[in-house]
Amino acid sequence: SQSAFNYLDTLTDKIGRPFNTALQTVFLAGDIWPVFLPRMAFMLGLGAAFLVITYRKLVKRLDV
Repeated sequence: SQSAFNYLDTLTDKIGRPFNTALQTVFLAGDIWPVFLPRMAFMLGLGAAFLVITYRKLVKRLDV
């Protein structure tokens, strides 16, 4: 449906933009740290959030 597409498009735009900007900065202008560090912090936070979500959803089982 159209609303699901809009939601997914907005979500991927918000998550992918810092990564895309960081890559463009590195390849086009070099390491400009005032631009690069906030993007790195966002990606680190996003990775930590996914790690916490995965850890909480992980089911530990003893049966083999």
